[in-house]
Amino acid sequence: MNRKQSVVWIDERQACISRVDGEMQLECTIYASPLPKTSEAATADGSANDELHGFFFQVARSLDEATQILIVGPSATKLELIKYMHKHDHAFDPRIVGVETIEHEDDPRIAGYAKLYFTSGGPR
Repeated sequence: MNRKQSVVWIDERQACISRVDGEMQLECTIYASPLPKTSEAATADGSANDELHGFFFQVARSLDEATQILIVGPSATKLELIKYMHKHDHAFDPRIVGVETIEHEDDPRIAGYAKLYFTSGGPR
C-alpha cells in the first residue's frame, strides 16, 4: 500500500478521509452544511442540491492526489458522490477501486476492505 491510497467514509452529514500507508490514518473530516428540513422547498430553489455539490466538491478536492480510492458509507450518499465525481471530473473514474456499504466510520471492516481492494484488487 502507498500514500496515494485513500478511503472515504461518507454519509449525508460528513466525510472522513483516511490515507492508507501500512495502516489507515484519518487525514480529515469534511462536514456537510445542514440541509433544510423540507425537501420540497429545498429542491424548488435548488439550495439542497447546491449544498450537496459544495460538500462533494470539498470531498473531491481532498482526493485530488489519490491514485486509488475506496468509497464506503451507510447510505446512497456514497453513490451520489460517485455520480458527482463522474459528472464533474472524469479523472476520478479509473481511480475508484470499490464501493462498499458500511454503517459506521469506525467500523473495523473498513481496514479489511482497504487491504482487500488495495492489495488484491477487490473481491473476486
